[in-house]
Amino acid sequence: MVPIVAGSLVLGVVAAPPVAAAAPLVAPAAPADPVAGPESPRGPVRDVGSPVGSVDADAQAAARRQAPKVSIPAGPVVPQLTDPVSVAVAEAARTGRDVMVGAQTTQTSITWAQPDRTVRVESSAGPVRVRQGDGSWAPVDTTLQRTAVGVRPRMVPGETTFSAGGTDLLASLSDRNGTSITMRWGGLLPEPVIKADTATYRDVFAGVDLVLTATRLGFTQLLVVNRAPTPLTLAALATINIPVATTGATVTRGKGGGLQVVDERTGAVVGTAAAPLMWDARRDPRTDQPVAVREVGVAVAAAVPNARSGAGPGQGTTTLSLTPDLGVFADPATVYPVTIDPTQTLGALGDTFVQNNIAYSPQGGSTELRTGTYNGGAQVDRSLLRFDVTALKNRNVQSANLALFEFHSYSCSPRWVDIREAGDFDPNTVTWPNQPWIGGILANANVAYGYSGSCPANWVNFNLTGWAQTFSDTRNNRPNVMPLAVQVGDERDSFAWKKFNSGNAGGNVPTLTFTFDGGCDQYNGNDLPRGIRIVDLSLLGG
Repeated sequence: MVPIVAGSLVLGVVAAPPVAAAAPLVAPAAPADPVAGPESPRGPVRDVGSPVGSVDADAQAAARRQAPKVSIPAGPVVPQLTDPVSVAVAEAARTGRDVMVGAQTTQTSITWAQPDRTVRVESSAGPVRVRQGDGSWAPVDTTLQRTAVGVRPRMVPGETTFSAGGTDLLASLSDRNGTSITMRWGGLLPEPVIKADTATYRDVFAGVDLVLTATRLGFTQLLVVNRAPTPLTLAALATINIPVATTGATVTRGKGGGLQVVDERTGAVVGTAAAPLMWDARRDPRTDQPVAVREVGVAVAAAVPNARSGAGPGQGTTTLSLTPDLGVFADPATVYPVTIDPTQTLGALGDTFVQNNIAYSPQGGSTELRTGTYNGGAQVDRSLLRFDVTALKNRNVQSANLALFEFHSYSCSPRWVDIREAGDFDPNTVTWPNQPWIGGILANANVAYGYSGSCPANWVNFNLTGWAQTFSDTRNNRPNVMPLAVQVGDERDSFAWKKFNSGNAGGNVPTLTFTFDGGCDQYNGNDLPRGIRIVDLSLLGG
C-alpha cells in the first residue's frame, strides 16, 4: 500500500531561585586609607569618588539631601517564576494534577509537569495532536465526516478532502503551508459509503470499487477488483489516468518507480507515494504479506486540460498514468478480490523502513514498520525512527522508554529485536542503498506479538534511559533529533519477522517518553537548581 503524506524547531537565567530572607543592612566601616580603596580578589577596586567634597558639616548635610533615596525591602524577596516549565511544576505541585506546558507542546511532542515535581515528555514519530484556533490542542482523529466541501477526517494536521460524490474530484491534500495536491477521476464519482476512516466508491468500473482511507499525513488509495473483469472493465483498467494539480510543488517520478512531491521553493521532498503494487486475496498468515505481488507501471507526464479531467488552466499540470499487469486477471490461480495500490502522503514524516529488494523506492508514509526476514534472509527489512528530543537538553534525565506497537509476528515464539544507534536520515528519500550507518545495541526485547490470539498485538517497551542521558549532556554534542534503528537479532531467522505501527498509522504510534527533575537542570554534567543563570561559564568548565 502506498500512502500520500503532506508536510512540511546561551545559557541564561530564566528565573532566579528562591532567595533567603534579607539580612539587616550594616554600614561598612570606613577604610583606614581614604585614598587607596579596599583590595578585591579580582584586583584593586576603582575609586568612584564621593558626593562629599569636604568634612564641613553643612556640606555633608546638603550632600545627603541630594543623594538618591534607596528603598530597602521589608522582608524576603521572592522572584516571579517566568520559565514555563518552572511555572507548570509549581502549579502541578500545588494542585496535585499534571499540568501541560503549552510553550513546549507541538504536533509530535507534549510536556507535562507532574505533582512530584518531575516533568514527563512524550515525543511521537508522527503527529498526534493539532493546534486549534484558540491555542488549545485536539487529538488527531481520522474518522471521516461529510462537510460542505467534501468528505474530511475530523482532525488532521493538514487538509485532506475526499469526493462527496457527484463530481470528478478524487482527493485533495494540503499541508496548510502553501503546498497542495489535487487529484481527479476520469468521470463523476458515486456517493461514497463511509465507515470510520474509509470512504468506498462502489463500481467506479463494473465490479471495481475505489477505496480511500485517511491517514495522519495523507491517504491510501486502492482499486479493488471484486471479480474477474469483463472486457469493458479490462479495457478501463489497462491504463488509469489521474490528472494531478499542484500548488507550490511539482510531482516527479522517483528512481524506484515511486512518486515525489518536490517543494518549488526549496527543492526539498515534502511528500511521497511508494511504487504502486497489485496483489490478489492470497495471504501468508506467518508473514502477513500477500503471496502474489506484482508491480504496477507508473508514468508522470504533462497533462492537457480538458473537460473530462476537470483540470483547468494552471491546474492540470501533471497526469499520473497507472498500468496494472493485466496478466493477473488471466491467471487461473488468481483469487479475488485483486487490489491495485497507489498510496499518497504529504507531510513531515518521522519514520520509515528500508527493504533490500525494493532498493530504490522510499517507504516513508507507510502505515507499518517492518523488521527482519520471513524467508531465511532473501528479503530483509529494517526500520528507522526519528524523535524530537529538544526538551531533554541540559536536563537531569531520570527515565526514558521507547514504546513500539507490534501488530504482527511470524509466530508466537519470541525472538530478539534490537534498538540501535543510527545516523540521521530523511524518511522521504531513504532507501536500502543509502540507509544511514547503524551502530551498537541500545536496548532490546525478546518478544512475539500479533500472530494469533495466543500472542495478541501488544506494546513492546525498550529502556533508553542511558541513551537519553547521553543526549541531555551537551558535552556530547548530540543534535535535537534522536535517530534510531530497529533491527532483529538474526536477519536470517524467519521467526524473527515483525511488524510495528508507524507514525502514520491510525493509532498506537511509536512514542519516546522521558522524565526529568523539574527542579534541577544540568550543565557540563553538573546539577544546578533550576533557573540559575551561569554568568561565568568558566566556573563549570564552560
